[in-house]
Amino acid sequence: MNAPPLLPAITRGVTAGVVGTLALESVTYVDMVLTGRPESNLPAEAAGRLAGSFRVDLGKSAANRRRALGALLGFANGVAVGVGYALVAGPGGGHPTLRRGLGLGLAAMAASAGPAAVSGLTDPRRWGWRGWLEDLVPHLAYGLAATRAYAALHCDQGRTSLRIGRGDCGR
Repeated sequence: MNAPPLLPAITRGVTAGVVGTLALESVTYVDMVLTGRPESNLPAEAAGRLAGSFRVDLGKSAANRRRALGALLGFANGVAVGVGYALVAGPGGGHPTLRRGLGLGLAAMAASAGPAAVSGLTDPRRWGWRGWLEDLVPHLAYGLAATRAYAALHCDQGRTSLRIGRGDCGR
């Protein structure tokens, strides 16, 4: 029994989203180490608001649960953006150009900051240049890593070793 035509692309999209999320988190935490800045409270606030809208009582350790839920929402967002890329890019995914990576990074940034801005949790107009860089750079890392991973997984279909090819998968 053959898999539906989109299933392999979606599977690669999930994997690319995970790789992109790892890149985003790594860049974020390296920045935190270098600058000494604290983690953002925004994911925890968004998770708390979401839990409240579903009337979920987070109990005695609500602050810890909000932080954990915020992190999980971030992971889910990263995977969802990777799947979205798979659906737009198609089964082959095309050559992972700089433009595709930057575009996907901006889409990931919009997918995370957009709902928070619409719900009033943040106002990007008040971030300042440093706030924009703290959000933009990790998301661009996400986009570059995710598009590269998606293309690499496409090129590796049916092989035992992972080779990142150029448009024709190095064949």
